[in-house]
Amino acid sequence: GNMPELQDTLRMLKEEENIDNQNEVCKQLTPEIAEEADIIVYLDKLENMPNYLKNNPKVKHFYIPDVDLATYEVAHQTKEKIKNLILNL
Repeated sequence: GNMPELQDTLRMLKEEENIDNQNEVCKQLTPEIAEEADIIVYLDKLENMPNYLKNNPKVKHFYIPDVDLATYEVAHQTKEKIKNLILNL
């Protein structure tokens, strides 16, 4: 997919969930941020998990494979899968 399609898909997904994050700043997770967190949801392969998260009882791990999110259908399914995992924590 191309970037305009991806931007449209992300906009639609945010509208579905009534999310306005345009003023949010993405930050790299650090040991200090992890220490202060109540819960950490990790969506990558365990082998990629930073050492400071391994054996941390706050970490909930769900592997979500990388997909081409440029298509709305795939992005919507992925969003719903993640949403359901989070809601069932």
